[in-house]
Amino acid sequence: MALFPPTFIEDLKSHADIVQVVQERVALRRSGATWKGLCPFHGEKTPSFHVNGDKGFFHCFGCGAKGDVFEFVKLHDKITFPEAVRQVAARAGIPVPEPEDGNQDPESRRDRETILRAHEIAASWFREQLADPQGAAARRLLVNRGLTPATIELLGMGYAPASREALKTRLLREGLAPESLARTGLVSEREGGMLIDRFRNRLMIPIARDNGAIIAFGGRAMDEGQVPKYLNSPETAIYVKGRTLYGLHLSKAAIIKAKHAVMVEGYFDVAQALQGGIPNVVASSGTALTPAQARLLKRFASKVVLSFDPDAAGKGAAVRTSELLVAEGFQVNVARIPIRSSAARAGPRTRKNSGPRSNISSICSIRPPQDRISSATSSGGSSWAGCSRSQRGFRMRRRETSLPTGWLTRPGLQKKWCGPRLRRRPRGGKPRWPCWTGRRWASTRSKPPKRG
Repeated sequence: MALFPPTFIEDLKSHADIVQVVQERVALRRSGATWKGLCPFHGEKTPSFHVNGDKGFFHCFGCGAKGDVFEFVKLHDKITFPEAVRQVAARAGIPVPEPEDGNQDPESRRDRETILRAHEIAASWFREQLADPQGAAARRLLVNRGLTPATIELLGMGYAPASREALKTRLLREGLAPESLARTGLVSEREGGMLIDRFRNRLMIPIARDNGAIIAFGGRAMDEGQVPKYLNSPETAIYVKGRTLYGLHLSKAAIIKAKHAVMVEGYFDVAQALQGGIPNVVASSGTALTPAQARLLKRFASKVVLSFDPDAAGKGAAVRTSELLVAEGFQVNVARIPIRSSAARAGPRTRKNSGPRSNISSICSIRPPQDRISSATSSGGSSWAGCSRSQRGFRMRRRETSLPTGWLTRPGLQKKWCGPRLRRRPRGGKPRWPCWTGRRWASTRSKPPKRG
């Protein structure tokens, strides 16, 4: 059976203007009866991507990509067909009917919707508490971290007060059933069945899916002796820690555009990177990187720059993460992060002396793959210092150009006819390869063509 009614799909196609949908993502200009632009699915300089609004399809003559509006959204946004249908329907303002062959139990579906609604309510309530006078200490912590109000708002950060039942009361007031609160992960059940708030006196950081839906929280301790320092939501029906990448909902478009991702360790690393002008940044959700997280990232890029702390723990994490990513088919590089001095470590962690914000240039100074593991496992900071100019940018170590050597008998003709990158033939050698004359590959045994 079809996932959606066929009549609904056809009606949605007629209401959705494929030209407008594509123009939101690709610059188009009219060319006769169609529109054309640079293909978003492969790199090109001459437009070969055409969109026919009357017939409702697109086609690229360069890479062969083609289809209707749902196929375009699916390929461009790296989502499934049902998600593409729902996205197009939301844009057109058309309600989506329930799937005809839904295998999900109705009770399970309602439970997931309840948990999602509870997290939306909690995120809004945490933001309100951060703006209240009782959130002054949390605001000072964010200022010490060097975060601007725009970054705080972008990441949706909030504050959970020290009260044991404040959030529970808010959720009950919003209509959630008491028996469903424990399944949300926002409250904890104690002995005797008493429910109390899971997060108390913590700076709250929402964790979202790649589509932006909030599914969990990370809580940072406010007091010096409060343990654990970071408390994450438990796994629920909507949240699996090993399948979620923090910040991906904000950075996936930039990752696709840059064709690589910058991976950091923590929540504040992502915040400082976004604030410092590195939009294609993600972090593992409070755990070591898992194969499921790597496969999720592979949907958007196949190259990763690791930007971990230069201490022993960070180097070990870089080794393990590199091995996993390489096994999943990634091209991996490690950014050079200088070790902070003892005075800098003793001072407050501001954007001037910590995090990716102070090391933006280091993201472009990478270790080559053959030195990645040896550098990370060796002791001391010297092994992470200094990358040559040929290693800058998102490249591997400069490879030798596989061009034939210049075999012309007259050395003066090498630069004129073969170009400066071709080496001269060894003394006493014999010509064996043809040479590029600027017009054609000519045998070096023959005389070079005359100019003019």
